[in-house]
Amino acid sequence: MTDKLACSKCLGYISCTHCGRWISEDEVHYGADHYPYCEECYDKLFINCTYCGETVWKEDAKRTPDDEYICSNCFNEHCVSCTECGKTLYKDEAEYVNNEPYCDECYLKNFTVCSRCGSVIHKAEEHKDINGKSICGYCAETSYVTCENCGKLVSEEEAYYIEDNYFLCPRCYKEQHKKAAV
Repeated sequence: MTDKLACSKCLGYISCTHCGRWISEDEVHYGADHYPYCEECYDKLFINCTYCGETVWKEDAKRTPDDEYICSNCFNEHCVSCTECGKTLYKDEAEYVNNEPYCDECYLKNFTVCSRCGSVIHKAEEHKDINGKSICGYCAETSYVTCENCGKLVSEEEAYYIEDNYFLCPRCYKEQHKKAAV
């Protein structure tokens, strides 16, 4: 109840903290600050977390991907924000790279998978082999060689070893042998 003195007609009524309107005790809503509010002011200022029911200031509430208001604790438990664009995602729907969450669009824009070892690589660090497949730096260094003729990466299995670390890709090898046959 309020600390204010009241006449006998006002007993059982409380003043709304926000607008000052008198409301009956059975119509009072208590906000996140534990002060009394009329229904109209309460609806403007507060929300009840969809998950746990906690009353929070609307300006402090977070929104789920389904546009439901939730408190910060429930947001941290169930949701994340995309590292790049800030879009809200459910934790189990995010793509993670080095424990950083990404939405599908940002993940596809920034990352790819090495076709040899399956590791996730940033597109800025991606290498392409002669077949246009994505290769990580480690695989490029350990399992690929550079064709001396065209400069493209070719897997050691596909490369033609000519002499003293001189390799050709299958296409350049065939072209060189066609010229030699003529």
